[in-house]
Amino acid sequence: MNEEKIEYEYYTVDFDGVNSRWTLYETIKKGLDFPDYCGHNLDAIWDCLTDMVYHGVTITLDNFDKMEMYDKNMSEKLLEVFILLRDNVMKKQKMARSIIESYWL
Repeated sequence: MNEEKIEYEYYTVDFDGVNSRWTLYETIKKGLDFPDYCGHNLDAIWDCLTDMVYHGVTITLDNFDKMEMYDKNMSEKLLEVFILLRDNVMKKQKMARSIIESYWL
């Protein structure tokens, strides 16, 4: 059996200098190379994230503590988005492994 190697893309979002909701969303869009049409809300961020993660992506959040100092409520919501994303990806990967294993048994 020839396993396909996943090529990962690496992204870094640096929250240093975030001082408004506008700069927060622009920082995320820039760091994750989101399209210009990505809106300034968590739903739009979620949509863009779910479009990109199934291709093998590693995302690093630099200086997130500074974001937390700026807006604790928003940083908690944003962290929930990334945790939910991670959990969804892991669930889909587990399902895919189960399908593949059952096919080859």
